[in-house]
Amino acid sequence: MTTTPAQPSHVTARLFDGRSARAQPVNVWFLPGPELVVQGHGFEIRHPASELRLDAALGETPRFLHLPGGQSCEFADLDALDGALAGWPKSTGFRRKALGWRVATVLLLGLLLGAWLTLTQGLPFVARQVAAALPASTMEKISEGCLSDLDESVFQPSRLPAARREALLRRSRAFLATVGESPDRHIEFRSSPEIGANAMALPSGVIVFTDDLVRLARNDEQILAVLAHECGHLHHRHSLRGILQSSAVAMGVTMAVGKQSAADSLQAALTSNLINSRYSREFEFEADAYGAELLRRANIPASRLGEILDLLEKQSRHSGHSGGKLDAYLQSHPSTPERKRRLDGH
Repeated sequence: MTTTPAQPSHVTARLFDGRSARAQPVNVWFLPGPELVVQGHGFEIRHPASELRLDAALGETPRFLHLPGGQSCEFADLDALDGALAGWPKSTGFRRKALGWRVATVLLLGLLLGAWLTLTQGLPFVARQVAAALPASTMEKISEGCLSDLDESVFQPSRLPAARREALLRRSRAFLATVGESPDRHIEFRSSPEIGANAMALPSGVIVFTDDLVRLARNDEQILAVLAHECGHLHHRHSLRGILQSSAVAMGVTMAVGKQSAADSLQAALTSNLINSRYSREFEFEADAYGAELLRRANIPASRLGEILDLLEKQSRHSGHSGGKLDAYLQSHPSTPERKRRLDGH
């Protein structure tokens, strides 16, 4: 008794020639041998199975069968593909296998780990490199625009007596010269009932003190301690790094250094961050450590920074505005006791 051989199976696919993104429809025959035949309009290609490579199955996404010479066939009907491959020997290794739960779990954990490393290590590293690469002209443009925005929104001209401002400027300049700080540091005074006692540093080197902070300080060394801390933010470029870390889109924009869109995007984000005193715990600790070193060079106790932090915290507790912008300087910062413990080690 004789049997009729089973008809060879074929599957519809799309053929890519490896030179362009254009594809053409084809019929792919899986013949005994095993041999593959690709038939299209006016042509036919034949290859033994040993010359082929099939991509691994990833859920229900299309699979690609790679042919010699850079060509490939894309299969969208995975069930039809599996049925055609069933007639080929298992030794070809072209069968689709479902992922076991252990493999799927490992892959998921790997994806989660990769995402975590990107957020905690990759973005901070890239942000640091981008911030360090920004030229002085871009920093100046961003800072000028930011200060202008702040003057229009939350700042008013300082109401401190001119003699008091001049005395603080003289002592601040002498302090910066003594500790060898960068000559681009420039101090401004502003009144701001909205944000209260605060200080902030713009990327170009401008450091702004509010009148309330000056009045809050018990002595000039406490003001110099805040100045030293803000110099730490400038040295580490924290304002720019914080913006870049929080938004991969903003980071992409700033890669086009010097373009108007880059400066505008950074300026808007910087204004918002400065008003809300947004710095990470890591950045605050870095700025504290840098400031403590400057104070040591000037023979000023690092505890002066802890003292004015205490004053800020007490004012916040007794102001009746807890949660408002009066205590914005403290809201996003590490706890004062923790910072003071670290400062005691300097």
